[in-house]
Amino acid sequence: MTAGNSQNSHFHDRAVMVTGGSGFVGRRLVSILSQLDQPVVSMYHLRLPEPLKNVYPVCSDLNSVDLLAAPLRGVETVVSLAWEESIVGSQEAIRFDKDFRNISKNLNCLANLLEAMEQAKTKRIIFVSAVGANRRAKSQFLREKYLAEVLVLNSKVPEKIIIRSSLVFQPNLDKDNFIRTVMNLMKFPGLYPVPSSDQKFSPIFLDDLCKGITKLITTPLSQSANIIEMLGGEELKVEDIFKIVSERYSKGGRLQVRGTLGNSLVPVFERRGSYYRPTGPKIRDYLSLGCNRDKGTMKDNPLADKVSLENKSFRELLRTMQSESSHPKS
Repeated sequence: MTAGNSQNSHFHDRAVMVTGGSGFVGRRLVSILSQLDQPVVSMYHLRLPEPLKNVYPVCSDLNSVDLLAAPLRGVETVVSLAWEESIVGSQEAIRFDKDFRNISKNLNCLANLLEAMEQAKTKRIIFVSAVGANRRAKSQFLREKYLAEVLVLNSKVPEKIIIRSSLVFQPNLDKDNFIRTVMNLMKFPGLYPVPSSDQKFSPIFLDDLCKGITKLITTPLSQSANIIEMLGGEELKVEDIFKIVSERYSKGGRLQVRGTLGNSLVPVFERRGSYYRPTGPKIRDYLSLGCNRDKGTMKDNPLADKVSLENKSFRELLRTMQSESSHPKS
């Protein structure tokens, strides 16, 4: 492949594999790489990826090391996005077992991928984790992501990059589950509850995250293992996030109910809202992604300056960008 312009001249014939290529982040990342004429092996499980130039879809569930040998042929970098149950995480109870394959399906699939990469001598893995990933995190999703980080760092893949991403959003109500989950608490006239939190949140725009990942595919590394945080352009309190969403998508005046009463009303409103999904993520699941930041991951990190993001703000994007459903029906 010959690069078509200076923007994509840093790419090359070696393909990039994206696991979870038909997911929320994967679809956008694969699209951006396609526009840059980068060959992509897009792995999917249930949802067929959009047909794009230079994109080669492969159906797989990552359950077999042997079946990964062919898709990894000619691949230099793997971007690992595949994750069961989204931000809720696996349904299995997370135990800290030395044998990672016995912990959860997510970790079993990641272990298979890493073993296949080692056998194929794949050069680099970019694993997308989450801000707050920690062994002692309250969220099962964050504990599971932490164990996944341990798996990646202990692998024999030569170059390892872990991205700890903050909450990812897309300012389109039809495509963004987080905004729909917030809106789920705003389906009744007059007021809506707001869960209490002392944390501040830095939601990151989907395109900014994907462009950051794109830069990391070819950025030279000065060390074999790297952890980097990717955050949005502004810090917001939870009540600020709710107010911005309300002003952008809701009709009429609405009052926030906070404190103890607000906390008690959140699960009631969630169960009665039109976007309610009994087994899907709840607002607390999303808000856990803003907690317990490890500020040391960016300090003196050589990648921080190389992967600068536009960091568009949640507030401005929701106010200015067009949405297919800017005023959904109640």
